Amino acid sequence: MAHSLDPEFLSGRTPPKMDPESLQYINWWDEQINRCLFGFKKNGRKVTGSYYHYLNFYGMEILEGKGENKIRRYFHPHPCNTDEAVFQAMEDCHRSWQTFMMFTSGGTGKSSMVASYVDREFTFFPRSQSIITASTDVPATQLMKFVDDSLMNKPKAFQHEIYPYKKYQLMGSQTRRKDGTVDPELSYNSTIEKIVFGDNSGAVRSKRPTLLVMEEIGNWVGGASLLDCYNACVARGKIAGESSCFYMMIGTGGHTRNNVIKDVQEMIDHPDAYNLYLCDPWNWGKKNIFFIPAYKKRWGYFEETGIMDEVGAKAAYDAEREKKKDSYKALLTLKREFPYTLEECFLKEVTGGLFYPNKLEEQFRMIQNRKENSIPEPRRGWWKENKITGIPDFIEKADGPVWMYEEPHREIPKGARRNTTAAILGQVPDRLYVGGYDGIDQTKKDSQTDGGSKGALWIKKRTTGISTTNNTYVIKINWRPEGDIDEINEQVLLSAIAYNCKINIEYTKISVKKYFESKGYRHLLMARPKAVAGNSFDDQMLKPDLIGTVPTPQNINYGIQLLQSYVFNYYQNIYDEEFLKQLAEFTIEDKGKYDLIMAALWCEVGDEDMPIYINREYVEQYVDVGYYDDPITGELKYGIIPPQEQITASDFVRQSVNPFGNDPGYEPDPVTEHPFLIDAHLYYQAS
Repeated sequence: MAHSLDPEFLSGRTPPKMDPESLQYINWWDEQINRCLFGFKKNGRKVTGSYYHYLNFYGMEILEGKGENKIRRYFHPHPCNTDEAVFQAMEDCHRSWQTFMMFTSGGTGKSSMVASYVDREFTFFPRSQSIITASTDVPATQLMKFVDDSLMNKPKAFQHEIYPYKKYQLMGSQTRRKDGTVDPELSYNSTIEKIVFGDNSGAVRSKRPTLLVMEEIGNWVGGASLLDCYNACVARGKIAGESSCFYMMIGTGGHTRNNVIKDVQEMIDHPDAYNLYLCDPWNWGKKNIFFIPAYKKRWGYFEETGIMDEVGAKAAYDAEREKKKDSYKALLTLKREFPYTLEECFLKEVTGGLFYPNKLEEQFRMIQNRKENSIPEPRRGWWKENKITGIPDFIEKADGPVWMYEEPHREIPKGARRNTTAAILGQVPDRLYVGGYDGIDQTKKDSQTDGGSKGALWIKKRTTGISTTNNTYVIKINWRPEGDIDEINEQVLLSAIAYNCKINIEYTKISVKKYFESKGYRHLLMARPKAVAGNSFDDQMLKPDLIGTVPTPQNINYGIQLLQSYVFNYYQNIYDEEFLKQLAEFTIEDKGKYDLIMAALWCEVGDEDMPIYINREYVEQYVDVGYYDDPITGELKYGIIPPQEQITASDFVRQSVNPFGNDPGYEPDPVTEHPFLIDAHLYYQAS
């Protein structure tokens, strides 16, 4: 298969054999310098100068063979369209004087790309001052070695006299006169220096770099935090208030410590405050720091053509994930090492946790084989208001914000009039469900970034004696809408209506309170639970209308205790993979990142405050309510599921309106006896 890159783009690898003193030879090298600085274009294809330099003049030494037969070999990188995108982003970022942050999986060659960029800065830009930093010596030294190997194997036309020279520590360039003395006018005076931060965030305070690399930021250790070190560097890298240094921050999936993720996420959530460069190289529809998914750079899938075979690479990684699926820890480790998304890159290590990791892993293995273990698959969609029945309709949609694990449980009340909605569709008993909501007051549009918390709702079926499922989380919302904040408020309200449950909200983000009140459903907001009400006289006697739970440390700890008890006793009832993941990773210090956990805390607090559910008001005869194929039209409908033998519309209407079957000949008067059901057949078609 033909290579995608014209051979001329690699011509610098093979200098012409001609007289070194000839004008033609000098012009050829001048052209190579020009390409390394400004890029090269041919037949409509253009590469950046830094990528041309990487392909032609960056190289690494490797040892081949064994024992006394070992030999050193110098080799050039294989062209790859993924690498081309990296260098394009680097140069765009450099021109804007912003900070370039990049995360990739291990083995993508990112350190070589960064080393090549440092090499180019040293070789072609006089008086450039490059600094390679890390929190410990090993990663900084390794990157210095990559730079050193490349500089020592440069063509003579590009080589500088390296002086002073301390191996893998400090190097500078100078030019000597014929008499051996240094000529300061002709000397480049470029330097590359290694600095290790350790416990000193001000380790570079006396420097004025033009390029500074922070290597392995995900594995930052020592007494000086990543943010402190970065802020100290930036403070020194300005002249007259303007940035005079290009910063590169490089991290690796799988090498992300829990304490560092917080610093990195802080920077990503506030890119303007930290001058981060954001881009969208893979056309995902939103800008972020530069991230290379594992399947966009895997050896063995691009060398022949220079174009990454993403489908083949992803299939290979998918197969590896399939092998690990039965172990939560093993799969988590694999995802962190070879992430598909930035979120996977920042998955936290399971280090014990508050919520019984062994039980969570056991349940994780179970839900990987839902069918074999009779675990329900979630249905996703939206709630839509139904003004005829008053019962929201669930509209299935693959990217909907509502995850449903179980339909609302409906029963026919004793003494219900046969023509009423309660008799036809049944109704959800009071106190059978309880909800917890960790709300938001801003959408993505209103926020500075795409980061930040999501609104999270859990609705839980409480402990009962009326059905096979008890103490089970059945409805999930974890969403931050793009536009109007009332989009999520509406879905929370319709969820509460559908399940006839009160919602215990976090009483700091209260746009949902205003929405419930504006729609006339304040009664579905739970009054402040007694255990978290503070002073009982002040809060409950003087202010009986207080709702929700204030997220004080005391109330959060109380909720954690309740959720711990739930996980210990009912972990088999957790069907949501994302919930299991957050339970495994949760730390109190980073509680703001775990929206589903916070919603579950408020749900458990609300459940504890409610009276025990006792089924005394309902008969034992129930109707089956759910989705079914209309026996007349064949369309998918929601409502009472008709028996298989029903084949006519009149039979369907008769059974629907008379679920007890005590008067087989009964025909309803659609106006006097059932005002909202003027034409039952049309109603079921419309629904």
